[in-house]
Amino acid sequence: MKNSSITTPRQYDIKFICLLFFGCFLRLFYIGNIPGNTALYSDEIFSGYEAWSMLHYGYDYLGYHFPVYLPCWGSGMSVMQALCQMPFIGIFGLNSFALRLPAAILGCITLYAFYYICKEIKDNNFAYFATFILCIMPWHIMQSRWGLDCNYFAGFITISIALFIKSTHNKKFLPLAFCFLGLTLYTYALPWIVMPIFVLGVLVYFLMNRNIVIDKYLILSVAILILLAFPLFLFLLVNYDVIPEIRTSVISIPRLSKFRNDELITSVKSLLKNFYNSFLLFVSQNDGRVSDVTPLFGLYYKFSNPFILIGLVKCIIDIHEAFKKKVADFSFIIFLLFICSVILSATTEIYFSRINIIHIPMTYFCAYGLWSIIDILKHHSKEIVIITYSLACIIFIIYYFTYHDDAVAEAYDDGCKQALSYVSEITEPDSQAEVHLLSGVFFTHVIFYTEYPTDRFMQDVDYADFEVTGGNMIPRKFGKYDLTHYVEGAPLTDPVKGDIYICSHSDKESVKYLEKNNMNIKHFSTIVVGVAE
Repeated sequence: MKNSSITTPRQYDIKFICLLFFGCFLRLFYIGNIPGNTALYSDEIFSGYEAWSMLHYGYDYLGYHFPVYLPCWGSGMSVMQALCQMPFIGIFGLNSFALRLPAAILGCITLYAFYYICKEIKDNNFAYFATFILCIMPWHIMQSRWGLDCNYFAGFITISIALFIKSTHNKKFLPLAFCFLGLTLYTYALPWIVMPIFVLGVLVYFLMNRNIVIDKYLILSVAILILLAFPLFLFLLVNYDVIPEIRTSVISIPRLSKFRNDELITSVKSLLKNFYNSFLLFVSQNDGRVSDVTPLFGLYYKFSNPFILIGLVKCIIDIHEAFKKKVADFSFIIFLLFICSVILSATTEIYFSRINIIHIPMTYFCAYGLWSIIDILKHHSKEIVIITYSLACIIFIIYYFTYHDDAVAEAYDDGCKQALSYVSEITEPDSQAEVHLLSGVFFTHVIFYTEYPTDRFMQDVDYADFEVTGGNMIPRKFGKYDLTHYVEGAPLTDPVKGDIYICSHSDKESVKYLEKNNMNIKHFSTIVVGVAE
């Protein structure tokens, strides 16, 4: 299963510490500012507000006490990110740094967990090389630097796998491995479809090969997993209308206004179509979402595709050889995770953040494919590979830390914070003026950047009809903020003197409305603010 290491422990320690330091630097440097020039993505903002609300009020924006699944937007969001953000918000306040720091720390921990997995599969030298590949992968750098709830899945599943492998040497780690596996369920809902396949597959494989046995540690571990999964099982029962929603002062299991089970596809034709589209996406390494991937570099650097394929084939060969010898190969876990991600990609229309379950296996395959070529060619091939990927990383980092903010400015609604600060400056506390949100600035930006009291929001809010919003919980009005044009498409009438109108600079119709009515106009990056004279 493992080859002997040819690197001395001291050399390895120094190398690995330097590599880990470099990887942590890429994930932590200027974390509050990049990406987005301090601006935040809409899901980041909502998760952050929910974390802030639960920290200060004990309930979320709809009044649920510590829900097992956040009812954000009405269609929901996984809760783990918000739970991880709460202590950092308590220390640093409600800002981009506090929201993104836990994801960055998780990314750093993932580097070590990935190293341990690769060391157990092969040896120290391969583990060091594979960790280097993960360290510089665009997908992992980008994923670690912004707070999308599903981004936590890759880190939690990697830690779970590392702890499980550790438990084959020390049984006491098995309950901890299953505990992390249970917590992984709270990071992202879509993989729930395939997680039973993954867990059962791993258990059966390693029980057959006697790496684990049915004893008190395994029974306790399974009990922990069932206990952690049970609230989510109740959540499914609630949202399939089997039981009513559950509200307590300690925990809540909400009924979503828009349960996204209709996004799953079951017809054979659609499954094949989705699988084909997913294959094309990964060949191109570009899904068009600049928050997830840079078109020029892709997820794994675009020249990595052949090496990923080689690594996949080599992994299958290793598992087959181990099967013939009737021994276990830890790479089976990576391969099974890959199979689960392929199944998942066929069941729904995907983009890369949706299918992030695949990134760890793809990175492993890339590293293993390169390592196999290095082993065959020798003659400084390792140095050539490291230099090539290092240069690619340097170019990527230069782009990411300088030009990427311009590419994501629209996606992150850059300027919302400054626009709302300006509105606060020019508005008296007792002013009767309304703030009309026409586009660009949404209700989530307002409640986040103004730290709108949750109890007051619940009293003030007037939600739009579900027929208009497609089942989503979207306000049409709350307090002095009016979203009727934004949400319901209400026609723009003659402006009221003193009222404030906010829109996106790309919303030409609204910008023209501001100009036509001779408003006092201010520009804040992608956001335009007009004050009716």
